Amino acid sequence: MLLDQRHLNGSSLVVVTSAGLAFYGLALTIYRIWFHPLAGFPGPKLATATEWYQTYYEVMTYGKLSFKLAELHTRYGPIVRFGPWELSIRDPGFYQNSHAHGSVRRTEVSLRQRTALGFDRSHMFTESHELHRLRQKPLESFFSRRAVEFKEDLIAQKAQLIVARIGEWIANSTPLQLELAYFAYVTDVVGEILFGGENLSLLEHSEFAPDW
Repeated sequence: MLLDQRHLNGSSLVVVTSAGLAFYGLALTIYRIWFHPLAGFPGPKLATATEWYQTYYEVMTYGKLSFKLAELHTRYGPIVRFGPWELSIRDPGFYQNSHAHGSVRRTEVSLRQRTALGFDRSHMFTESHELHRLRQKPLESFFSRRAVEFKEDLIAQKAQLIVARIGEWIANSTPLQLELAYFAYVTDVVGEILFGGENLSLLEHSEFAPDW
């Protein structure tokens, strides 16, 4: 009798737990689709209900989420809700609204994104608006218009070099891994800026220095 009672209690616990999880999942799905702050934006209902929609296109289709987003924009318009907490915006005119200056609208970084990437204490993913502004202040001079214009010749010179190198591969009808070429371009530019003019010369390497 004692064994039967324990078995009954165990079975009841499983049933109650399963029912509770099912109810929670149903309630969460209903909230995300119809009552979430982003509920008014168009997008696939499955994508608004669960993050597994993104996971499928990122993992199972080998990173083709961007192609799926292009398809969704064609169907739903310039703003698409493709996740419970995320919007995809394909409208250059909206940039000033989404990346408004602090004096116009306070913004906070996504806590979920910051934690998932493991950058909890980094400058870029500082959650607090005030703390981010404080950390950004010493770096502003490096990214001012004047600073960028000062490096314009270097960026243009490297751009011409990568175009010429890609032209060589085309002329020889040789397959090229573009990610290596782009990586070499960015590394050469950033390297000269960060290391006081030292040229890493990855663009000049015969195969764009794949070991890097």
